Amino acid sequence: MRSLNAQTALAAAVETAAAGAVVVADGCFLQRSELLQHWDLRIYVHVSFDVVLRRGTARDQAWMDSAAAAEERYRTRYIPGERLYVDQVDPASLAEVVVDNTEFDQPVLRQRRS
Repeated sequence: MRSLNAQTALAAAVETAAAGAVVVADGCFLQRSELLQHWDLRIYVHVSFDVVLRRGTARDQAWMDSAAAAEERYRTRYIPGERLYVDQVDPASLAEVVVDNTEFDQPVLRQRRS
C-alpha cells in the first residue's frame, strides 16, 4: 500500500449514504458557520498548541524531511491557522461534546450538553 500524506491529491469517488446512516466527519475547521447546519452532533477535541506542535512534529517529520522542517511548518503555518480558527469560531462553545485529549491515552470528557 502506498503511503499518503498532506501533499498527495486524492481522487475519491462520490458516494451517497443510505437513509438512516450515521456519517462521521473528522477534520479541521468543521465548525465554521457555513457548515453548522450539516451537523447533528458536534464534538470538539481540544489540545493545547504546545501539544499540537510536539505531536505534529513527531508525526510529520518523516514526510517533511526532518523534525526541524516539521516544527517550522507547524509554527509558521498550521498553528497560526488553527489559532485564527479557534479565536474567530470558538469551536468548543459550539460543540455538544468537548474532549480534552492532552493525555493521548487518557482523554477527559470536559463538556456534554444536549
